[in-house]
Amino acid sequence: MAVIYSPLLVITAMFEQQEAWVVRDNRRRGEDDEDTTMEWEQVLGGCDFEADGWDKKVQASRPNVEFDTAVLEVRQLRKEVSELKDMMKMLIEGKKEGWGGDTLGESGLAKLDVSKLGMQGESSENGGGRDE
Repeated sequence: MAVIYSPLLVITAMFEQQEAWVVRDNRRRGEDDEDTTMEWEQVLGGCDFEADGWDKKVQASRPNVEFDTAVLEVRQLRKEVSELKDMMKMLIEGKKEGWGGDTLGESGLAKLDVSKLGMQGESSENGGGRDE
């Protein structure tokens, strides 16, 4: 492997050394580091990134560094579980009022006790979790 890559590394080092000499000479004369203007530098003034929609795409794909993604996902899961518990509570309380009593009686949900679901006095909004 070293036999294959060593000539490539030597040639690259020679180009880099030559470029460093040019930069050093330019700095000695008080000029910019490089005299060549790249193609992308020439068309930079003609591009309007906000009008093209790139700005919105970049902002949408930017990661949220303020919060850990695991914490955000756990919060979303807590919210969904809370909604499911509320639905179950409504179903169980609804059987007492006669709504769907025959269906609940056949499925066994009529015998389900709310206290076994762990919903008594529990709130995910109070920040009692260990992952925050």
